[in-house]
Amino acid sequence: LGHINMTKLKVMVNKDLVNGLPKLKIQDEGKLCEGCQYGKSHRLPFDNSTSRCNAPLERVHSDLMGPTRTSSYSGFRYMLLFVDDFSRYTW
Repeated sequence: LGHINMTKLKVMVNKDLVNGLPKLKIQDEGKLCEGCQYGKSHRLPFDNSTSRCNAPLERVHSDLMGPTRTSSYSGFRYMLLFVDDFSRYTW
């Protein structure tokens, strides 16, 4: 996440390889910093959903987008989308 591991940092400090790098006592070389722990964490994937609706309009998905930088011909800057889960009809 933008920095080298503690072992390499310790070598750089001990050998004076970087001008201006302060002499730090680096302990616990095996520990990860908090940022690295967050960066390397993973979320479990969602389960595959196989449930589909049995009739039109039983479940309708919606999505709202905006404001957009460019307006439409009518001057609108938002878009609203609906999708019927059964038929996949979109309006």
